[in-house]
Amino acid sequence: MNRIALALMVVLLGATRAGAAVIGFESLANPGPGVYDVGFTYSEAGFTLTEFDPDNVLPFVTFGQGETRYGGSPALYNNNGDGGTRLTRDGGGEFALLSIDLANDKRFGATAITFTGTKSDASTVSQSFTIDTNNVLTMFQFSSDFTDLTKVEWRQLSPFHQFDNITVETPATPVPEPGTMALMAVGFAVLARRQHARKQRTGGPIGG
Repeated sequence: MNRIALALMVVLLGATRAGAAVIGFESLANPGPGVYDVGFTYSEAGFTLTEFDPDNVLPFVTFGQGETRYGGSPALYNNNGDGGTRLTRDGGGEFALLSIDLANDKRFGATAITFTGTKSDASTVSQSFTIDTNNVLTMFQFSSDFTDLTKVEWRQLSPFHQFDNITVETPATPVPEPGTMALMAVGFAVLARRQHARKQRTGGPIGG
């Protein structure tokens, strides 16, 4: 391969971008004082939350801004005691879980939540958080072990909790930045001119 073309390929393949996203439930914002059904699944930013336990008979809910349990921003609440919640990436694939906002239900006091992540090699990792913030959503950060995940699960154990602002990240993939694309265009134009000039000097065809 021509050295210029090879160099451009190296630059292109070296440009990567990690897909970070926050699942913030902003589409669920409601100024009312009620408790509103969301459904047994919720999808946002390429991820889906599912009530996976077959005994879950009530859907996810969200609290309106006028509800006493509103935590300061739209959030989800698994409305089933011992109900299971699962986070997965749409279409499958690995991801990392970086942080989550949690608030306890002030009617019942402090609570502990254990998150269990399943990795692509079928191994598991877990981490527990204790919250006693009386309906005030607070950020908790996961350890660096929460990478290469295919799913994360946790349960709505008494006392109960709501969750918000789930920060996830997908693996970096080769993605050319605009500057990289411009560099490639210039480089290939130079390469084409050199090839054209060389063929003219040798009397060979300049097409094909």
